[in-house]
Amino acid sequence: LAIVVSVILVATTLFSRIHFLPTPLLNVMGEEQNVVYGLIKWMQGTPLYTDPEALPMDIIQYSPAYYYLVGTIGHVFGVNAQEPMEVYLLSRIMGLLFNLLFACSGFLIARKLGAQWWSALLWAAVLISFLPRQVHSRPDALNLLFFSLCMLTFFHALAVEGSRSRKLLALATVLGCLAALTKQSGVLGLGVIGAYLLFTQQWRLLAQHVLVAALVLGTAVGVLCWHYGANEVHLNLVVAIKNGIDLHTIHRLVRMRFWSMMILQAVGVIVAWRWWRGTEPMQRGWA
Repeated sequence: LAIVVSVILVATTLFSRIHFLPTPLLNVMGEEQNVVYGLIKWMQGTPLYTDPEALPMDIIQYSPAYYYLVGTIGHVFGVNAQEPMEVYLLSRIMGLLFNLLFACSGFLIARKLGAQWWSALLWAAVLISFLPRQVHSRPDALNLLFFSLCMLTFFHALAVEGSRSRKLLALATVLGCLAALTKQSGVLGLGVIGAYLLFTQQWRLLAQHVLVAALVLGTAVGVLCWHYGANEVHLNLVVAIKNGIDLHTIHRLVRMRFWSMMILQAVGVIVAWRWWRGTEPMQRGWA
C-alpha cells in the first residue's frame, strides 16, 4: 500500500510540475519574477547586486549561489537571456531537479535513521508532493537540497567514530555554508550542528565547526564584497530582509487554519525531548 501511494503521489506531482514548466504565466507557483530578473542580470553580465537606492532601484534579496549555478547551466545549454521565457523555463526545470534530489536525500535520511525502504519511499513521496510553491522555481529549491544533504552528512558523522566522523562533520559544515550562500535562512543547518555539539559538550568538534564555517562564509562574503562592494552586499542581503517584528502577523497566525501546524509542532517538541534523553547519537541528533 505504501508503494502504491508513493507512486501515485510522485506521478501526480511530476505530471502537474511538468505541465507547469512551459506556462507563459509569470506569477505561477510563487512570485518568480524577481528571481528570473536576477538570473537575467547575471547571465547578461550585469552586476547581480547594485545599490537599491540608485536606478534601476532593484533588490536581489537572496544569496548568490542559485543565480551563479543556474545561470552557468543556462550559459552551457545556450539559454538566451534576451528571451525571458527561456530563463523562466530554465529556472523551473532546475527547481524541479533540485526538488527531486531533495526527495532522494529525504529517502536516504529516513533509511539512515532506521526506516524500512518502503517507509522511506513513502516519506520521500510525501516530501516532494507537499513542497510549498515558493520552492518550485526559486533559490529555496537549492537551499532545501543543500540543507538536507547537510543533515544527511551530519547523521552519517554521528553513526561513525574517530577521524572519519570529524571529516564528515567538516563536510556537513561546508554543505551548511552552501545552504546559507543559497538563501540566508540556510544558516539553520549550521545552527543545528553547532547546537548539537554545544549540548553534548564536544568542544573540539564545536571549535572545528565554527572555524570551518567562518573560513568558508568569511571567504565567500569577502569575495562578494570585493566584487560588488560591501555597501551593496549589505543593502541587498541584510537590510532588504530585515522585516522586523509585526504583532499583527503573529495574531494572524493564531487562528484555526494554523492550529494543526501548531499541534504537530507541539508533538514534535515532545518527541524530540524524549529522544534527546536517550543515548543513541543519531536519535539525539534527530531530536
